[in-house]
Amino acid sequence: MRRRSFGKIVRHVLVFCMITVLMLAGCRQSKDGEDAGQDPSQREQTSGSGQNLSGSEKDPASGQAGGQPGSEGRSDREGSALEKSDENKEIGSDKGSMKDIYRVGDSLEDGDLEITYMASGDYVEESEYQQPAPGYKYIYLQFAFRNTGMKHDCPISLFAFSCFADSFAAQAYYGGQEDLPPSLPAGRYAIGNLCFCVPEDAQQIEVEYQPDQLTKDRVRFAFEGERNAGIVPAPDVKRSENAFKVGDTASSALQQISYLSCEKDDRDNENVHPEEGCTYYTLTFEFENLQAGDRQISVHDFSCYADGKSCGRTLFRDDYLSADVPGGRKAKGTVTFEVPDDAQTVEVEYDTGNRSDAHVIFTVR
Repeated sequence: MRRRSFGKIVRHVLVFCMITVLMLAGCRQSKDGEDAGQDPSQREQTSGSGQNLSGSEKDPASGQAGGQPGSEGRSDREGSALEKSDENKEIGSDKGSMKDIYRVGDSLEDGDLEITYMASGDYVEESEYQQPAPGYKYIYLQFAFRNTGMKHDCPISLFAFSCFADSFAAQAYYGGQEDLPPSLPAGRYAIGNLCFCVPEDAQQIEVEYQPDQLTKDRVRFAFEGERNAGIVPAPDVKRSENAFKVGDTASSALQQISYLSCEKDDRDNENVHPEEGCTYYTLTFEFENLQAGDRQISVHDFSCYADGKSCGRTLFRDDYLSADVPGGRKAKGTVTFEVPDDAQTVEVEYDTGNRSDAHVIFTVR
């Protein structure tokens, strides 16, 4: 009898403990529900700081964070990525959310480098000596690359792109690509084609892009045949305040470069002529090496931008600038670019080779 009575007491105690735990859990859920239903601005105010997590002050009228322009847009994109997590995948913690596959008209951000997939189609090579093998064809994907940063250059690596036709690797074709610079200064952009040689009967063609060469994460672009999104990148006609004019000399402790002349270059040669609506501009420079060691100067150190867009470089002249200059010596030569006639602001940038990404800017027109 005593054992049975003691057992009843134990059972009662256990039941009481379980009821107590359930009541405490219910109170906790109720509290969480109240917090979830609370206005976000009220929750921020309860912290006593009057600021959001980024530290910027709120607009008293809207309760939204202020601060740098574009911060609201970034918040919207982050929210959208979270809502569509089943459609997107994460490509590195510092790159944000990226889609599984991109199609013509889509854009992505790789750090400060904005990449827009503008068009795709079959590429027809005019030269009879550069035709694809029987059963194969050339295709192209057109991209716009823009450096959205404020200071540093953004490299453009064609080797970061690879093509697969029905899961088999396809060869890149470099004869048909537009002139793309190896890097873009802050605020500049370039448009160019990536061409590949694929079987004519390929059913699925994709181009993969590796944003970070140190990881194996890749982004896929679907080849969609003849398609054009009709995107026209916004031009940048603002003139650089620190640009040098003809007759000016830019100097540093290591080098000195003098801007001697700038002129339209009309060549009386049927084999050398600019595209319709464009004109050749040739700039002449004198370079002096002020350091002790040798310094190489090359036309490839110069890039031209018309309303912010990269212009094609041409090497038809025999006096183009290219030399290994010993300390205390000079070199003189030209650089020539194909410039659209309707461009309002045309500038040439010289990469000094400094680690600080310093550029010297020269006015063309």
